[in-house]
Amino acid sequence: MYPLAVGLLAAIVGVLILLAVEARQWRTGRLLISRRHFVMRIIGGVLLAGLFGGIFWGLVILRLTEPAGRPTLFLGYWLGCVVVAMGLIVLALAEMKEVRQGQRKRENELWRDIARLLAKSPREKEE
Repeated sequence: MYPLAVGLLAAIVGVLILLAVEARQWRTGRLLISRRHFVMRIIGGVLLAGLFGGIFWGLVILRLTEPAGRPTLFLGYWLGCVVVAMGLIVLALAEMKEVRQGQRKRENELWRDIARLLAKSPREKEE
């Protein structure tokens, strides 16, 4: 149980550090994503840190490793953790959709720019 607890705490710290780095990069303009995409990433990171914290709290503090004695608390607590994990999956799918839409938009802009360049280029005269 001890290695798992240390691993969960390290994961929480790691996620919080990554969130801080992400926020700093976005504020300085080095991260070229929309505000909506940034908010989705921050919410996902907070939910992930919260899930790790919840698992730590349930295993180490509340000692909810088996339902004996407190079956309602056990079921409700771990069901809550599963719901948060499912929310993370839905959020990840939404973020993937956002990335895909941004990629399509950039590709269309690139093709449009190429078409403009080709239209402006001097055509070779036929001899």
